[in-house]
Amino acid sequence: MKLLHKIKRLCNNLTLKVLALFARTPERLRHNVPYVSQFANSSWAEMVLKDNQPIARDLLWEKSGARSIKEYERWVLSICGIACTSMALQFYKKGEYQTIPLARDAARVGVYKKDGDGISSMQYAPYTKWIKKFNLRGTIYTKVSFKSLCYLLAKKRLFIASVNPNISSFTSAPATQVGGHLVLITGYNKKEETLTLHNPSGFENNQTQSNHTVSLKEFTIYFSGQGIALKDRG
Repeated sequence: MKLLHKIKRLCNNLTLKVLALFARTPERLRHNVPYVSQFANSSWAEMVLKDNQPIARDLLWEKSGARSIKEYERWVLSICGIACTSMALQFYKKGEYQTIPLARDAARVGVYKKDGDGISSMQYAPYTKWIKKFNLRGTIYTKVSFKSLCYLLAKKRLFIASVNPNISSFTSAPATQVGGHLVLITGYNKKEETLTLHNPSGFENNQTQSNHTVSLKEFTIYFSGQGIALKDRG
């Protein structure tokens, strides 16, 4: 089964590369995607991650849809991918999609697993199956170029990108760490060679939350090369 998944992803990569190579895309593009923080209070991201404030002091925790502060504490540091999903659902489907109920539902089908006392990172294959219930299609790519990202966005896809957490311009992980955090790519500018993204755990003070524009050179430092492209199936 693992071999089949590997072959499928290699085929996905090749198909995307060929399509992007010959496609004509706009010089620049930015989708108007609502921003969702993985923290109920987006201001609390910096207080928890940088200033080491207790998660339980986030007084807006109920906005996440958690049934208790304990459930919120258990999930909040693990749901960057679910926050990206909430953004995508609001973009494609409208309506409100609270992060904790989404995470709870996704965990039932293996998108998240228990990992010691915590929760695992988002599991890509189960995720692409789970997201179908919202009539979205998720395609896993493991080698994505700037040209490919431009192609996907021009086709009204959004891209959940695996990046080093330090993309928030605050060092919280080893520089050599591959992945560990998920952000949503929403736009690009080919002339300036930049990408625009929503970072679920970005900080307000340094403007790394919504519509955070980064140079391709900087993005490449943090990007693992892989992620999931989302498409509305209609």
